[in-house]
Amino acid sequence: MTDMPRIATLDPWEAERLARAEAERMAVVRASGPRLLALRARLARCDEGLVDLLDQRARARRRLFDENLQPFSPPFAPWVFWTVMLLMLVFEVPLNKAALDMLRLPELEAWMLAFSFGLTNLFAAKATGRALRQACRGDGIREWVLAGVVNTVLVGAIACVAVQRARDSGAGDELWAFLALQLLFYGVALFLAFQQTNPDRQAEQAYRHLARLEAALARVDRERARVAAAHDEVLIAGGAAVAGIEQQALADIARRRARLAAELGPDCPDWPTPLGPDLFPPLDLGRPAGPAPTA
Repeated sequence: MTDMPRIATLDPWEAERLARAEAERMAVVRASGPRLLALRARLARCDEGLVDLLDQRARARRRLFDENLQPFSPPFAPWVFWTVMLLMLVFEVPLNKAALDMLRLPELEAWMLAFSFGLTNLFAAKATGRALRQACRGDGIREWVLAGVVNTVLVGAIACVAVQRARDSGAGDELWAFLALQLLFYGVALFLAFQQTNPDRQAEQAYRHLARLEAALARVDRERARVAAAHDEVLIAGGAAVAGIEQQALADIARRRARLAAELGPDCPDWPTPLGPDLFPPLDLGRPAGPAPTA
């Protein structure tokens, strides 16, 4: 809050002009105050989140050091691996569709089944390659082994059903080529997945957890930067509005004094109060947002 303007040595007109200016200044405070308080509360929450995430990241890094968990460098970047897998799927689906045309299925059903073959094949190979790679270290990943076996059996069962249906429809054994194609794509995907998988499951989980913390830190830091920018923008706008009100009031008083001096000449009163910002009581809208917490 502010004190009343110092108007004891001013004439009534000047005192009234300063009082109006003070009312306008207080209107700026009432308009920008709630917004500033809300932004400061958001900044405080962001800072609390950053401090917590920084502490978690420090503990995650400490675990990597204490347990001597080494990072894994796969042969290919993740985007390269998934691009290759996607290209394999793109090539496999039309070949599957051509093989399934022997079943005389409706067009939509044939395409859906061809896509299902390809997708199930790739994901089964990925799960199995992961299981085989990490099972070599005896890390107790039975769930991945089970997932790989189940998906492998699933692919084989679907292929066998397709072959049986082809025999029933009189297509003969030609769809054994379809089964061989499935196994070929499965084998290539299995090899790629095996090479791309971190053999140390604990290290994989630890570095994945650290990556999630880093992403969360970056997200909260961006949010804090946006809030800090909005806070400082409101603060600067409020300060500029207050300064404009003060300058306008002082300019009005100065023009009136100059006019009276020109009109009255030697009879003009000697103004005891100099014009300046000291005529207004201090008004503090707050400080700019400080820096974000760091490790």
